Amino acid sequence: MDMIDSNPLDKWHSDKKEEFGLTRSTEQSRKLNDQRYATDEDEVRLMEENVGRHLIRDQLIIRCLWQMGMRRGELAGIELRDIEREDREVTIREQVAKNDEMRVLAYQPSLDGLMKKWLDEGRREEMAAGAEHGRFLVGERGAPLSGDRINDVVKEAARRAGINELLYADANATEDEEGTKEKNRWKISAHAIRHGFGTYLVHETDAGLWEVSQAMGHHSVKVTEGIYVDDDPRAGIDHVHMYGPD
Repeated sequence: MDMIDSNPLDKWHSDKKEEFGLTRSTEQSRKLNDQRYATDEDEVRLMEENVGRHLIRDQLIIRCLWQMGMRRGELAGIELRDIEREDREVTIREQVAKNDEMRVLAYQPSLDGLMKKWLDEGRREEMAAGAEHGRFLVGERGAPLSGDRINDVVKEAARRAGINELLYADANATEDEEGTKEKNRWKISAHAIRHGFGTYLVHETDAGLWEVSQAMGHHSVKVTEGIYVDDDPRAGIDHVHMYGPD
């Protein structure tokens, strides 16, 4: 089984200082509220080990969400032409992005094996059954895989792994970030993996809020700040001590 070799973006890994207001601990971020649970690497590994019978495709779904932090609807909309395997980059086109702005995401070498099996060794073609829609991910009958089905893959894998739980059922469910109303709210979903990606960037790398905002496809840095940053009256004080003008 082709498993994760490392966290995404390890080449930028460092001991991130608590500065510029980035003071929320990873554990605090993961427990913010029911809709903002952030998966970690161990949970992602467990999910990959417990996918359903479409092993390669479903592992690929989980790995893409974890390494690129895209929304499930964005992943569903990716076409083969959007993937630059030599550069390990994926373009989220304006028509696919939630905020109607194109962005480019990067993935890690550990994804190459699954990409090869899916695209080069006939796994996608077997499921596509001659369909010529050009979508990256396909379902059993060759149709493009929907964002809802991607979400189901994640929830089901987490449930099989014994790490998912139904938080509540809401007959008057509100829309999530993709405009979908889900009656049942599960702790781990596709969005929880996306939030895990953002949490990783903020707390385990030197990426600034602007870079994280761009990678996540947020409308503004304020959105990113509201999710990942606690107000801290001493934010930046160490830098002022060290670098303030005479």
